[in-house]
Amino acid sequence: MTLDVEPKEFFELLAASVLHDINTSTNNNFELKDISAGYSYKKRILNKFARQIEATVTINKFEMPLVYEASFKTLRGTNTVGYYIEDLQGSALVRYSEVFKGVSSFADINYNFMSIFFKKNTKKRIKNMLRLMESHILNQKKQM
Repeated sequence: MTLDVEPKEFFELLAASVLHDINTSTNNNFELKDISAGYSYKKRILNKFARQIEATVTINKFEMPLVYEASFKTLRGTNTVGYYIEDLQGSALVRYSEVFKGVSSFADINYNFMSIFFKKNTKKRIKNMLRLMESHILNQKKQM
């Protein structure tokens, strides 16, 4: 999805969100400079059925302003999400990916089957989230 913001602006907002998540989940006071690939922490998350579960979050890649990728490991498997950002000279092309690897082949089959029902809503949710991030950045620029 192409956003009408600079890649650096988008990544700074994404990084602030990651930092907030880390500090909220760990009750620490980390700073942006403390975030790097390999860092892990535990957090409570809601699964697709609105049940609260514990996940171990591992930051796989954190390369400002181009890549953020993290894995969320639960008892059912590992969900890896990534934001890959390209500079389009004044705008940002953001590619979002989400890959699940279950702890068993049954978990993979179940996830793939259930994804059929959730795919449309997931795409819509991600697009809305990216548009909200873009709007937030543009509003912040207007207020300056």
